[in-house]
Amino acid sequence: MAKMNLNELKKSISESNFYNLYFLTGEEYFVSKFKKIISSRILGENQNDFNMFKISSENVDIQKLEINIDTYPIGSSKKCIIINNLPAEQWDDSDLENFENLLKNISEFTVLIIAQTEKVAGVKNSNKIKKIEKLCDKFGIYADFTVEKGTIQNELTEYAKKNFGKTLNKNLAAELISRCQTHSVRELFNEVKKICEFETEEMITEKSIAITNESKEKIKIFALPKLILGGETAKAVNMLNQMLEQGEEPIAIVSVISGEYIDMFRVKALTVAGKSTSILTEIFDYKSKEFRIKNAERNCRNRTLESIKKSLELITQADKKLKSTTISPKLVLNELIVKLSANTQI
Repeated sequence: MAKMNLNELKKSISESNFYNLYFLTGEEYFVSKFKKIISSRILGENQNDFNMFKISSENVDIQKLEINIDTYPIGSSKKCIIINNLPAEQWDDSDLENFENLLKNISEFTVLIIAQTEKVAGVKNSNKIKKIEKLCDKFGIYADFTVEKGTIQNELTEYAKKNFGKTLNKNLAAELISRCQTHSVRELFNEVKKICEFETEEMITEKSIAITNESKEKIKIFALPKLILGGETAKAVNMLNQMLEQGEEPIAIVSVISGEYIDMFRVKALTVAGKSTSILTEIFDYKSKEFRIKNAERNCRNRTLESIKKSLELITQADKKLKSTTISPKLVLNELIVKLSANTQI
């Protein structure tokens, strides 16, 4: 039917031209925004468990999906199914063919939205996604939100005016984008929000743009556990504080640290019991993540099972503090790192 950019899709929605199939890709912020707009415009007040279905990549079952697509909605003339990222890596040629046939025969009362924000690994998997893109272009709408600088400027100025009644001219919007080159679009909107709340006048000034967080290399959260496990406490604390300054969620930081220690506990428990760690792939979700088992084997080699259990207790205590007290997250996490590092030395 059609390939659309951001502005063309906006116009289509404003004119109430809707289709049974959408493939949305590109900038995560816009993919998320438009899948919500489309589904809410189509369903209105009829968004319920019978007419709105959200499926993550690991839960895509083509047979069940086909049944769902052909099942009539309840209390509404339409139903929406949203697939958040396709499991291309898991599909063989037969799966791909079945999914292609499904796209060609979507029921008139069903709207299927594929929200593809994750890149797939390998040329073969990439080609699978491209085949689906072409089908969506033929039988529905294919929208790529890999937006240009000028489009983002317009979106930022519109956001400032619509949500805060502030005027952000395009030159200052361009300066904001330049200052925040490594920011995602979502992070740019957060910067505009901060500017609008700071600015006392209706017209946003250059002085207000100066309060934005200039681009810095984003620290990868997965590097933190390596420093803790290596006993490099000072470096770990410094990295933690930088992460918090860059807006990393404290709960997410604890979750990543916890994941490392859970892997270690599982590996160590099997080792102590004299069993092979290879069975972990049969019990837990380590498919295509076998490297985590190897890392855990290395990290727990000189640690006792009791020491690892103690570390998990410390992590659980920190998680509870973050979720149930008003203690500074920075203080809770700094304390956790110090205690984990000390326990590492046991």
